[in-house]
Amino acid sequence: MPTVTNANLTLSESNGIVTMTISFLPTFSSFEKELAGLGCTYDAHYNVYGFDNGVQGDELTAVDIPNMPIPVAPGLPALPVLQVVEVARSFLEEDPAAGNDDELKVMIRIHSHVPPEYTDGEFTDQEVLASN
Repeated sequence: MPTVTNANLTLSESNGIVTMTISFLPTFSSFEKELAGLGCTYDAHYNVYGFDNGVQGDELTAVDIPNMPIPVAPGLPALPVLQVVEVARSFLEEDPAAGNDDELKVMIRIHSHVPPEYTDGEFTDQEVLASN
């Protein structure tokens, strides 16, 4: 199964819009690379979750991060994946209390088109988005 390493999330906010930058390094075995050479494709899927005091909360389903194809081929080195998306700040409010910061992580999964289709999820580091 492909693996996700060095998963990272960076957030920046301006005028009610949050830029989410997600990066990671996918690792594929020689066998998976050979499958890619035979037409198997891989893509990254993302889900955003709130975390409070280290406890995973609900998925923030209003945040829709597009899936991203991952280039894989025999002889191709592991290439970092970088996904940047802009989201309304209101979509990231996982703490309803006024003045309570929103602690966020992104679950990254690699989808292959051979069973099993999804890797285990790997979270980015946690980032805090200051309350308004």
